[in-house]
Amino acid sequence: MDRFPHSRLSRLLVGLTLVAVLSAEDGPGNRVLHPKEAEFRQSLGQVLFSKDGSLYVAYRLSEQNHRSTTLRVTKFDPATGEPTATSDFALPQVPLPRASTDFIQTQDSSVLAYAELHSPQVLLTMDAATLKLISRSSAPLFSKYDLGVHIKDFSSGSLVLTAERPRRRRPITIESVREVTLNPSNLSQVISEKKMSVEESPSELQVWMKRSREDLSQVVSLEDGALGFTDLKTRGEITLLDRAGKPVGTLPTRDCGVTRGAVTSDRQFALAVCERPVHNELHHPIGVSRKAIVFEVNSLKVLCYLPVSGLTVKEQGSDSEEVWSEGPSPAIWRGKEEVLVAIPGSSSTVKLYTISLTNKTKGQ
Repeated sequence: MDRFPHSRLSRLLVGLTLVAVLSAEDGPGNRVLHPKEAEFRQSLGQVLFSKDGSLYVAYRLSEQNHRSTTLRVTKFDPATGEPTATSDFALPQVPLPRASTDFIQTQDSSVLAYAELHSPQVLLTMDAATLKLISRSSAPLFSKYDLGVHIKDFSSGSLVLTAERPRRRRPITIESVREVTLNPSNLSQVISEKKMSVEESPSELQVWMKRSREDLSQVVSLEDGALGFTDLKTRGEITLLDRAGKPVGTLPTRDCGVTRGAVTSDRQFALAVCERPVHNELHHPIGVSRKAIVFEVNSLKVLCYLPVSGLTVKEQGSDSEEVWSEGPSPAIWRGKEEVLVAIPGSSSTVKLYTISLTNKTKGQ
């Protein structure tokens, strides 16, 4: 599939890399973490790494009658696999399963934010070192008609939420973009609120689609460009783009489409979750098959493949058309001599893989 201009030789080299890659699934240093009282089929664990390699896991606790009023956040030491801090936070009661929206931290790793931005909406900020609550808000900032509600930007001084407002008649088109900036130390304080046209406030994905003139499914910005991901369900591509959107290199995924990606804080290594539908003998879809591709950003050289659970958590809203779903979103961190990848799974555990950088060329 030649969606981007590049030589046949580069495609051949990429193909050889894919064939020769080693799996890190059974490598030394791999661990299985057991977050206490986790039921990821009801509330899928959200994972992220801080700059020092600490791993955070966030999930709702299941209570009587499959309902939940508590969020648990646990901090793990990746070297030992043991928890170093745990905090429970009271949230609005919801039936399970429940899909989260965001679990992120500031660039300096000092503050964490957790969000569920569909009814009942809730937003928390907490100290990353102690896991003590900083602020909490259950104010309904967006309506059920808003689309793509998410945290756009987060720093110690501001937390920016954004959503698209569609027309309520067909054909469905986006008529405006709304941004709300809150004070992370007091989430009840609205710093600013803006309503803009789509042209005035395009999303990061829209910007890179326009620059590259390609139908991308996901994008991750880099210092000198971006990683663009293509999802065609049964095939896709990972493309390194320069500032102008021109492809510098391409890594095809011939049997799956890329649905999400993540990069290390230094933007040197990344992972892509590649997904394909699974059908029964009658060709009806019955689930998905997933894997994570771990690779170097500048060369697009694959380090390894890792298995990702096919679990998909689906939450049904009060309206029949209100359905939220999410699959595992792995996190990646780069140390001096290794890359760590954390993947939540259907067994309510988090698999922590260690990929040695000193031996990354072994067997190739």
